Amino acid sequence: PYREVSLEEKIKPIEFAGDKVKFKSKLKVEVEIKRTSKGLVVKGSGEVLAIMHCSRCLREFLQQIKFEINEIFAQSQMKEFFPEEVELFPIENDSIDLFPMLRQLIVLSLPFKPLCSEECKGICPRCGADLNEGSCGCGEDAIDVRWEPLKKLKQL
Repeated sequence: PYREVSLEEKIKPIEFAGDKVKFKSKLKVEVEIKRTSKGLVVKGSGEVLAIMHCSRCLREFLQQIKFEINEIFAQSQMKEFFPEEVELFPIENDSIDLFPMLRQLIVLSLPFKPLCSEECKGICPRCGADLNEGSCGCGEDAIDVRWEPLKKLKQL
């Protein structure tokens, strides 16, 4: 026996890599829940629109987060029937809570270094100007004083 479940829920912001990720859209999930002799197998997919900050230019941008679901829910006494490396989610009082699993899958799907675009030029390390809006004029050929000894070696 199985059951198909569709849900659309607003979710709270998630702490990730020192940032708080907020969501522009509701979390949409489509799953099929199958009963097995050892518990429940939940398979399906989910998606949500996240508000991210670019790791290069620090601008906010929207990122579609999509993920596949293939997880197992089991009673705590059934853990011994699964290999140690299999992560199980609990069945408590004959019910399951999908949200801890969904939050974990969202976090695993978030980019560690989010970029507003592959062509993002970031910000100038000297003046902080957004290089996507044009050159800052700081003197691109200026050399960091820490590299001066290497420059002298090159002249030898």
